[in-house]
Amino acid sequence: MTFDDIFDMKERFDSAGIPLEKRYSVLHPSHVTDLLRLDVKAFKEMMDFVSGQPKRFAGFGMLQTSITAIYDYATLEKKSFAAPDGADDVFSSPAFYGDGVMKADGEVYMYIREDAPEERGTVAGFDRRFIALPIRGKGTGAVISAKA
Repeated sequence: MTFDDIFDMKERFDSAGIPLEKRYSVLHPSHVTDLLRLDVKAFKEMMDFVSGQPKRFAGFGMLQTSITAIYDYATLEKKSFAAPDGADDVFSSPAFYGDGVMKADGEVYMYIREDAPEERGTVAGFDRRFIALPIRGKGTGAVISAKA
């Protein structure tokens, strides 16, 4: 990833008429490393070194997670999270407009088995369902990593 990739995404969002407020880019940690290696001074503009978290840059609120969509580099198609690994798999850093996406956050359910003999104690587990999707398909995009 380069800074130009972020600027290109900004230009695409600008051209599509996406409002500047509530724009977010979710960087994969490897992309954060790419940017750091490119230009430390420019990287300091987008990173809060005290908290270690990215901040706003080029109109995007910068976030970071290692759990991003996987794409098939040959077809540039996004793969489902359950799809098997492929030779052409690459990670991504998505961008979105906050009012163009939705999330449904379910309740937490707790499973418990007291006095489990094989564990010699109580076994507890939790289940929580969550989904996040685009609403209209407008104001979303991704920077796809280059094939290594």
